[in-house]
Amino acid sequence: HRIAEILLRAGRAEEAHALYAAIRADTPDDVWLYNAAGMEYADHGDHERALRWLTEGLELALRTGDPERLVDQLSHLRARSLAAIGREPDALQEEAGRFLARAEAEKRDVERREGAHAGARPPGRNDPCWCGSGRKYKKCCGTAPPAPTGETSAT
Repeated sequence: HRIAEILLRAGRAEEAHALYAAIRADTPDDVWLYNAAGMEYADHGDHERALRWLTEGLELALRTGDPERLVDQLSHLRARSLAAIGREPDALQEEAGRFLARAEAEKRDVERREGAHAGARPPGRNDPCWCGSGRKYKKCCGTAPPAPTGETSAT
């Protein structure tokens, strides 16, 4: 795709279009290709073509659960191209927004559960627990481990 970018920058758009199409035929599930092509077309002012690439890329990223973490970038680039051609955000933009909101909420939940507070000083015993449960620290994550059983000290 770098060669296609160079061709596009050199004003050889038809060759670039053909090369991008050939790459897409070989690797239709490469979300990075859609991102790169969309970005390059947008940079050259061809927002209609950019929008087609970015739409396919965003649909792919959403359909696959965004393993490459490109939904945010694809959505942002796509919004710019939509605005450049005078179109309002559409259902796909809204779907991407909902996806990103869910991903952010899940990230916060994981951080809370796994202790994003690692390395930080724990709250006071009577302060709210840092896990977000609403309980006092001493009754939640600050609970002392049980004392060993069956051991007696010889005195």
